[in-house]
Amino acid sequence: MRRGVAAAGRAGCTGLIVVGPAGVGKSALAEVLANDFARDGGELLRVTATPSAMHIPLGAVAPLLSLPSAPTTQADLIRHTVSSLSVRGTERRLTILVDDAHLLDDASATLVQQLALAGSVFVVITIRSQMPVADPITSLWKDGHAERLELDVLGLGESTAVAASILGGPVQPSAAITLFEASGGNPLFLQQLVASARDAGVLVLAAGRGPAAGGWRLQAPLPVPSDLVAAVETRLHHLDEADRSILELLALGEPLDAQLLEELAGGQGVTDGDRDERLERLESEGLIVATPDRRRLEIRLAHPMYAEMLRMTMPTSWANRARVTLANAVMSSGYRRRDDALRIALWHLGARVKIPSSIAQLAARQALLRFDAPLAEQIMRLSDGNQFTPLVAPLEDGSSSLNPDDLMLLATIAAFSSRADDANEYLDQVDSLLDTIRHDGRLRSQATVLRFDVMTYTQGRFAEAFALEVPSDGDPSVGAALTARKAIVLVALARPQFAEQLLATVPSVAAGTHADLWVSIASAMTSASLGRLQRGRAMIDRADAVFERLGWDPSLPDPAVLSYVRIRLLQHDGCLREAAELAERAIEFESDRWSQQGVAWIRMAASSVYRAQGRPVLAAEMAETSASVFERTGSAELAAIALSELAAALATADEASAAAAAARRCDALGVFNFYNRITHAWAIVASGSITDGLGLLCEALASRRGREAREELLLVLDIVRLGRARDVVDLAAELAVTDDGRLAAVVAAYAAAAAADDGEALEASAATLAARGFTLAAGEAAVSACAAHLRHADRRRSQAFTPVADELRARLDGVRTPGMQPATMQAALAPREREVAGLAAAGGTSRAIADQLGLSQRTVESYVQNAFDKLGLASRNELALMLASSR
Repeated sequence: MRRGVAAAGRAGCTGLIVVGPAGVGKSALAEVLANDFARDGGELLRVTATPSAMHIPLGAVAPLLSLPSAPTTQADLIRHTVSSLSVRGTERRLTILVDDAHLLDDASATLVQQLALAGSVFVVITIRSQMPVADPITSLWKDGHAERLELDVLGLGESTAVAASILGGPVQPSAAITLFEASGGNPLFLQQLVASARDAGVLVLAAGRGPAAGGWRLQAPLPVPSDLVAAVETRLHHLDEADRSILELLALGEPLDAQLLEELAGGQGVTDGDRDERLERLESEGLIVATPDRRRLEIRLAHPMYAEMLRMTMPTSWANRARVTLANAVMSSGYRRRDDALRIALWHLGARVKIPSSIAQLAARQALLRFDAPLAEQIMRLSDGNQFTPLVAPLEDGSSSLNPDDLMLLATIAAFSSRADDANEYLDQVDSLLDTIRHDGRLRSQATVLRFDVMTYTQGRFAEAFALEVPSDGDPSVGAALTARKAIVLVALARPQFAEQLLATVPSVAAGTHADLWVSIASAMTSASLGRLQRGRAMIDRADAVFERLGWDPSLPDPAVLSYVRIRLLQHDGCLREAAELAERAIEFESDRWSQQGVAWIRMAASSVYRAQGRPVLAAEMAETSASVFERTGSAELAAIALSELAAALATADEASAAAAAARRCDALGVFNFYNRITHAWAIVASGSITDGLGLLCEALASRRGREAREELLLVLDIVRLGRARDVVDLAAELAVTDDGRLAAVVAAYAAAAAADDGEALEASAATLAARGFTLAAGEAAVSACAAHLRHADRRRSQAFTPVADELRARLDGVRTPGMQPATMQAALAPREREVAGLAAAGGTSRAIADQLGLSQRTVESYVQNAFDKLGLASRNELALMLASSR
């Protein structure tokens, strides 16, 4: 838009030519530009080229023609029209909009060219990419008379950037994906959708303060603006009833097999050739697209907005009949696509008619494969012959009206929905029913394993869960998978040694089986927690290979967990860039492929990685989203971990009130464990009470000692960063021996350098940490190196290294930590003096600082005066300016 307006103001520019594929918004953009040029007394004339008119000389431009009083040649007619319109353009600014100029006949194209060259008429022209265009039109941009604007669909990143530009702030990932998918990457559709959603109060700023807030999020489905509906309807208004019915069928059921669509769209006296011609014509007009899929040709609408508008405008009764017709046609064709059962069920749901029971079971399982438990339950509720409330009432003889497979499916749906009580009641019914019939042990074992998952992950009933064993009439091969599940829970509870002992009791399992997958994942997580990273990586590679061979089903671990474990392994091994890249790829992959909880695990790991990279705003966003999911689904233990990551990110960004809110949320969970202590410690650090916060972090580390190498190592790194290297230097050296990851040696060297106040060693640590991607610690180590040189009276060395420290600090967007304070301040002041100076610079009164730190007011004032004297400052304002300049 900006380019078009700017080009129109350029001397010698007589037109704009908008080029792009069908459905990208060429006509809409051209219309906006033409109206803009014609406002304030100007005149706008429109020409629409069509396939039928292109065979008639000057047929497309007939409304423009100015007929002379006597018969004349075609050339004279063109000259006469150009002369007449040029005079008109001189009297009042004249703009001519020519839509689909690739369909112009040569004479019409010549007229448009001559109008543009006349100088008093401005032309706005649209052309579809890859279509042949008459030479008079192409010469306009080749000879420099008109500006050519290439318009293409936006990618997700570009779409998100455009939405953020319109809204004036970042857009949360889920909202960005929804806007991108709804607009189909069409820039103008996107603009209209964003404006409409914002004005309707559907797109709102996230509540709260700090980096975790401020992003725009969707709190309801996107509204479709009326002007967008009108624009799409204009694009489709010329269609006859048969053409429109094809598009409406696609709107309800795309993609559709071309042969099936032709059969449904056929009628009395319609030949195969007629149907083929119709589809080809609709495709040439850019309304549908045909894509080869193995031996079939699949048809889709060319733009998602076509489907939205068609569904909005078609009569409900017709739409419901069409849905049933589609369902019956696909059922009779023999389920050609993997997800056909789910599509059939969705058509029945849309039409509000019963789903055949043979379809419902398969469709509900397919919904679970998409992690859509609510949809799976809807399908089961509408299943033909299955009338039930959330729980199935037993019959008079105590049996169930459903078979055990149905009950097991309902239990799985309830478990996926975090409805633990419902899941357990369904499982009780499964067990009761299996007691009365002969069975192969499969369902009995699956019921036991699912009960274990519900008790641990949703209810926190660990003692009862660990007492569960595969029953005597169950499938013994499931025993290894159950043991592996117990080991995974033990790792989550910071008991990796017990997990290792438990895994040692597992007999050999058959390669490539479910048990092999579970044992491989448990071994990878256990090894990683114990610092045996090479074995951990080997086992997660094995798990990936088994998973690839098996494919996913609801009895297997969430696929996202494998990515989570790998991210943690890479981080612990010092490969932070690789960990961040994997996290970004995994998060991009989330759309309708993984469960919310699975993606929340990945976001939680990503938060830790992004904070280490010095990206606290993004880290806070990841942790906030993760915590919200876990809170909503009742996973209190996991929510506490996510909130500890959130508080750490907020402390890194100096967002004290938001970090305190994270600590209150953690308390509200009722989980008072290691992660609760960590969350509170970071909230205290964020408040400016660094000494007290560090004390709590050291206490938490002591409570974790020897339990989980990865968490110990990362906590040691944070304690060194914050200035207590002497307290952890011995532990860091020990971890470098027992942990086979590369990060352990880097942290040990950093701790030793900081504890010894060795400027040269700190320079080396800064370089190594930066090479590993740990930019936050690298920047702080670099500033510490400059401060150490100053303390040792080596000002020349400090000045020489300052550019390196400045370059590293420049990479840290939004970081506000004690380690970022100026080297001169770090060198001159004792830790407590720096703490008080920081609070005073932030506007704290002596009384308030005294109350916060547990000091007397006189002591605080003494610290502040010492800081002024040592730094050569005269006021708190000067102190604040000194700290601000370091940021």
